[in-house]
Amino acid sequence: MADPKKAAEAEAEIFRNPVQRRAWVNFQLKIRGLSFAALARQEGVVPQAVSAALASPSRELEEAIAAAVERPVEILFPERFIDGRRIAPTRDRKRSSGGDLRNVQIAGAR
Repeated sequence: MADPKKAAEAEAEIFRNPVQRRAWVNFQLKIRGLSFAALARQEGVVPQAVSAALASPSRELEEAIAAAVERPVEILFPERFIDGRRIAPTRDRKRSSGGDLRNVQIAGAR
């Protein structure tokens, strides 16, 4: 049987590495039937905003990601907290217009 303490230490190591954390979050979302795009729709933002929140602070999206993968936000993003208090400034989340921008015509374009 696996040692819970060793498992927690291994998981904490993953969360300290942004590349590994991104892969871990992506996997956790997939096994829950979610994706960055699905989480973005739930939060009313573009998928790139969810992806960006893994790399740079965004309080609301960090909390949404942490809730989706069932981990405390300060555990999932340890570099953004000291003694449970946020140390990094956060950016405002950008809301999706809800429209499909792939078919937007640019003036003068043929």
